Amino acid sequence: VGINVGVVIGGQIADHISYRAVFFASALIIPLVIMFILFVIEKTEADSRVKSTEVSQQRAGGMSLMEFLSKPMVWGFFLLICVPNAVAYMFLQYTFLIVAEGAGFSTTDVGRSFILNGMAMFYLGPILYSLSVKKIGLKWTMISSIFMWSFSLLVFAFTGNILGAIITIFIMGISEGYGNGAVYIFYTDKIKEVNEYGVEKALAVNEFMTNIGLAAGPIIFGAAMLLGIRPGMLLIAVSMSVLAVIFFAMHAVANRKQAA
Repeated sequence: VGINVGVVIGGQIADHISYRAVFFASALIIPLVIMFILFVIEKTEADSRVKSTEVSQQRAGGMSLMEFLSKPMVWGFFLLICVPNAVAYMFLQYTFLIVAEGAGFSTTDVGRSFILNGMAMFYLGPILYSLSVKKIGLKWTMISSIFMWSFSLLVFAFTGNILGAIITIFIMGISEGYGNGAVYIFYTDKIKEVNEYGVEKALAVNEFMTNIGLAAGPIIFGAAMLLGIRPGMLLIAVSMSVLAVIFFAMHAVANRKQAA
């Protein structure tokens, strides 16, 4: 919510006052966030955090970070699901901004487009997630959300204009709100090594891998656009789907071995 609302407010300030004022506004907000963390979150979550740490320590079997990362299902999840999803998200933060600038969008117009993405994420996504989990289950919800990411990139690949880019980020918003919960629950509940290593530590590793994908996203999209919008976006979209299929094939094989 903060990211999407912040873009709109920042765009309005930049267009109607100055870019300098955006940074002054941020400087005023940051101390409020720090105060909230120190005097609200710490007091309300202290007990639950201690209990969670105790449970994680009981579950963790002394597995080291390198042992955790060496497990096929763990590195498979990061390389085939986590990092590609983070890379795809950077269409919004990188490629869309380039296309919007080329189309003559103002900072405020970009902010409005981000709000469209946020509305899809926070209103449509969770509704579809609840329905999907009930109808087709967690695994297929996650699979369908990844294919939705790929489909959104295909829309831009075959349009290549600002309208296609707006439709793409709208579909991405649905996919993110629809699939992120499924991805996190799958990671913590369906990959047994996560509980063996410790859920809190495993989530920290997942966050680190996500940041790697976010950092690599502009490089990958920049290289893709050098190939041309259509072939570049097609390559990323098809790669996401293929990598996801490989991961779920790995997961199916691992489950069969475990059952045997």
